[in-house]
This record gives sequence, C-alpha cells and structure tokens, in this order.
Amino acid sequence: MKRSWSVYNSGSGFSNANTGPGAQYNNNAAGSQYNNYYIDPTAPCSGTDQERERLKREKQECLQSLSFTDIDTRRQNIDQVHPNTGDWIFKTTEFLQWCDRTMLPGHNGVLWIKGHPGTGKSTLMKHIWRHFQDTGHTIATYFFNARSFSLLEKTALGMIRSLLCQLLVEEESTYQHFLPVFRRKKQMHNKWEWGEAELKEFLLSEMQIYQGKPLVLLVDALDECSDLQVQNVVDFLKALSISEVNVSICLSSRHYPHIISMGVFQELVVEKKAGHNTDIAMYVHDKLAMADSRIARIEEGVLNKASGIFMWVVLVVAMLKKAYANGKVGAMEQKLREVPSDLDELFSTILSKENPDKQETILMLQWVLFAVRPLEPEELYYATLAGTGVTNLGPWDQSQLTADDIQRCITYSSKGLIEVPKAESTVQFIHESVKDFLLRNQRLQSLDPTLGLNPIGQSHDRLKTCCLSFIETNASILDDISMDGDSSKRDEFHLKYPFLKYASLHWLDHAEAAEAGNVSQTGFMKGIKEDPGVERLSWFHTCFCNGKESFAKCIIGYDLLCTSLAHQHNRVARILLEHGTDISPQGWNYGLALHAAVSNGPKEMSEMEGSTVPRYRLLWLLHTTTLSETGLET
Repeated sequence: MKRSWSVYNSGSGFSNANTGPGAQYNNNAAGSQYNNYYIDPTAPCSGTDQERERLKREKQECLQSLSFTDIDTRRQNIDQVHPNTGDWIFKTTEFLQWCDRTMLPGHNGVLWIKGHPGTGKSTLMKHIWRHFQDTGHTIATYFFNARSFSLLEKTALGMIRSLLCQLLVEEESTYQHFLPVFRRKKQMHNKWEWGEAELKEFLLSEMQIYQGKPLVLLVDALDECSDLQVQNVVDFLKALSISEVNVSICLSSRHYPHIISMGVFQELVVEKKAGHNTDIAMYVHDKLAMADSRIARIEEGVLNKASGIFMWVVLVVAMLKKAYANGKVGAMEQKLREVPSDLDELFSTILSKENPDKQETILMLQWVLFAVRPLEPEELYYATLAGTGVTNLGPWDQSQLTADDIQRCITYSSKGLIEVPKAESTVQFIHESVKDFLLRNQRLQSLDPTLGLNPIGQSHDRLKTCCLSFIETNASILDDISMDGDSSKRDEFHLKYPFLKYASLHWLDHAEAAEAGNVSQTGFMKGIKEDPGVERLSWFHTCFCNGKESFAKCIIGYDLLCTSLAHQHNRVARILLEHGTDISPQGWNYGLALHAAVSNGPKEMSEMEGSTVPRYRLLWLLHTTTLSETGLET
C-alpha cells in the first residue's frame, strides 16, 4: 500500500527533513518549514475502516474550522450573465495576456478588473469562475459583501479562511501540509479561532512549494471590503503574485485611486470595452422585444445614456416597459427623455416622484439601512406597518396575506430598490450603490426633512418607536405566552407575529444607537422606567431570549440597568444611573441583578461581580469609555 508522509517543522533557523526518495522541500529560513515526501498523495489510507472514517471526520472538522456561515452566499446571489453575453471578456487583449504565462513579467499573474458602480463587475467575475471550472485549474474564489451583517464577509480574515478552505478541498497535498497545523492548534487550545497572521503565513509558505494544478484565485468587490482592510488585502495578494508559483489572480473593484498599487498588473476597465456595450445592447433588445419599428430608436437612446452602467439599464428598462404598458412607444420615448443618465440621480428620481406612500417607502429604506440584523420579508413588512400608524398588526393570517403578497408590497414600497436574494431568506438592497446613495450628500434628509442634522440617530429613534408600538399593539397576547422554555411555542409565536421577536430583543439597541447619534434618550428612558408597562417588555424579551434562560430569568423583574449593562449599552445605562435607578434590585435567579448583568457583559465588567458597586464608580466608567474598552484601575 502506498503511503503519504508529511513532516512539519516550525521555527527559525535551518530545518531539514528528508524521507526516502522523491520530492524534498527544505526551506532554510525563519518561519514555517514544510518538508514532504509523497509517492501518491491521493492514495487511499491503509488500515481499518475505522481509521479511514476517523481521518474523514478529521478533515471535515478541519474544513469546518475555516468555514463560516454565508461563506458562499454572495457568489450564489449574483445573477448569471444574460444569455449570449459575457464571453467578450475572454477575447480581450488583457485577458489573453493574463492567461499567457510567457508574459508574466508584464503582469505578475494579476488581472485587475475595474469599473464604475453598477457596471456588472461581479456578474463578470462569476462568469469567469464558471469559465475556469472546466479548464483543469484549481479555482478558489472570494466575493466581498458590504451588505452582509457578518464581519468575515468584509475582512481579509474571511477571504483567507475561504480561499484556504477551498484549496484544502481541491488539493490533497495542501491539506496534508495544513493538517499538522490544525492538529497542533486543536491540541493546544480548547476553544479557538484562526488568526489572520497564521493563515497568511501558511498560504505564503505553501505557495513556495505548491505543485498542484494551475491555481486561479478570484477576488471580487475589493471596494466592499472594510476600508481599513483594503490595503491589507492588496498587500497579501501582491505577496502571492510574486511567489513565483503557477498562480493567477483576478480581482475586481470600483476605481480606487487611493489604493497603493500592487506593482505590476494587467488592468481591464469594463465600461471602456466595446463588448460590454454590445452586451448592454443585447439585454435591452431582448427585454424590449416588441413589434414596433420605433423600438430600435429606444434601444439606441438607452445605450447613449447608459454610460456602460448595467444597473442603470436594468432599472430604466423596467421603467420603459411599465410606460409601454400604460401607453405606447411614445410614452416610452417620453420616459427615456425624462430619466437622468447618472445612477445617483436615477435613484433620486425613483424615490422623489409622486408617491402617496412616501413615508412608508422611507421607513422601509431606514429599516434595511439600520436594522441590527438582516430582516426576513415578513419582519420588514410588519416593522414598516408598525411605524405608519396601522393598528391591525397581527396575528399574520397567511390565508389572507401570502408571502408573495408581502414580496410584492416590499417591491412596490421600496420602488424596486429592495430585494430578497435567491440564496437567502432576508432582504437587502438590490445593489451596494443604493446604500451609498442614501448615506451620501444628505440624501436621507432630502427625502425626509424631519431627520434634521442627525439622520442616523433620528432613524434609530424612529425604529425604536416602531418596535415599542408593535409590542404595545400585541400586548394582549401576553397571557398566551408560555414561560416554560418550550421552544416550539416560541417558534409558533414568531410565525404568528413575525416582528415581535426582533422588536422585543432589539428596541434597546436602537435606543442606544439613537443616543450615540445625538438624539437624546433621557426623557424617553425616564418615562419608560416609570411606566407600569415596562414589565411587559421583560416578558417578551424573556420569551425570545433564544436559550439564554439564565439571563432571561434574571430580568423577569425587568431592571433596565441590568439589561443595558449586559448588552453593553453604556449610554442608556449612564442615563439610568444619572436618574436614580436602583443599582441593587434582587433578581429571580441571582443575588444582585446588576451583578448578573455585568457577568454577561465584557470581561472587565464581570470582575465587578460579587462586590458592592458604588454608583459613582459605574458613572465614572460609563462616562469615560465604552464598556468594551473599560479599564478598572483604581
């Protein structure tokens, strides 16, 4: 039986391990050393079935340690290219030179696809990924996602974990090199997460000895990476590109003048390519396929105004089709003359035109912008109703209001700017440029002047009010809620009252964010602290606490200070302390509710537990820093 051997040496200085004939890799330098002897890396393991099963489970565990929720979601959500489009990129000089390894000195194996927002860069990147799947290459992809609530989808660490995870699946030799690293990590730590530096070190070392199939790395939407991380990602990709191994890197981004260059690379600008404009023409022709000789003139007009922005074309074509349905080709020509050619101005036109439900539209946009977590369509629907004066907010009768009805309502109210992606069950904007538009140049204030100088703070204050309105409207169901920890009943109530869970768990998050946005919560917190109905909030919160029963039981008497500290809402906690909140109410399951709260909070605050915490001490802590940065020196 053939075997695969791997010897791993880590440390500085010289390290040599030679095992029998075959390939030897000895790297005599500081850092990680990999020495491997392989006769047949893909040969089945010898030994019993149990041993093979153990190794299989170990590999699965290793891959799971690198993977994370939604690791592939962004790529899955990107639409495929329109039929018979996209192939132009494979015929460009830039792409062909990038694929030509004899021209490596001219580009270091890097193709950087650039384009304005909405040109369709991500769609092209997915098309390139499909192109390489049948070419005998090993492909690893990462699609940054600024619309995600997951930090890993926006950071270098998430990219590196994803790329490495894919390489371990595709290349057995790379997995065998990584296995000792995984085993040592697992042996030394009970609970752990991979660090960015250690994974970078492994990948860079692995590239020095990589002898697998030609490797293609695709990294999309670099501009959607966290601002502080962009240069970090570029530097890492640059280091990979000069590793003198058979690796090709293709990345895409908006035009990024402030990024330090990767050095030598091949650049392709999407909106400057004739093939891209040909694709737009084909899309318009297919979507406006009507038996009218004047349609050709409409198509030409769209192309002239599009400036290569595919997102603009998609939105305008939908508007033209609607105009045609309400009139004739003349109506389409009129509409085309009216729409602005700039994408931002098009968004403004869509949102500012006569709209009897304008407040509903604005509120729906605010929810997608500022929700604490992604909302399901049903949650967004009822969250919006809760803020528009509707009194009949539940229960949800799906025989009278279907999920499709809710989808159509969201599309109508958002003017088509909010969608439910195909690989997800939560809502998001149709494109990152919508979010950019709303948060730039006082666009929110122009849509709703009542937001004043603090649009973010005022928005959070409004969302807080929506949460409390929904809870108040459904107060009568309290008697039906079981507090015995029956998760099936919690799920049942979530189906009947889709927004109740979010409202119960996150109204205080929005109060904290409003205070942080200079919208004072002092009057509100004083009022709610003295409101007899405050206990109702406790019961709802406890019902949806998702397994945090110990903390939930602690707050059944509902001490707002306890809850604020536990969730690190230091601004709200400071308000409560300044207005005489009792710092030592007795909880149900703990001695002091306050101590129970800080035990659920940051490590530094948990050190207070078991001691008497004077009011002035808490106030000093909360005034000087956020809880997550608290220092407790005396």
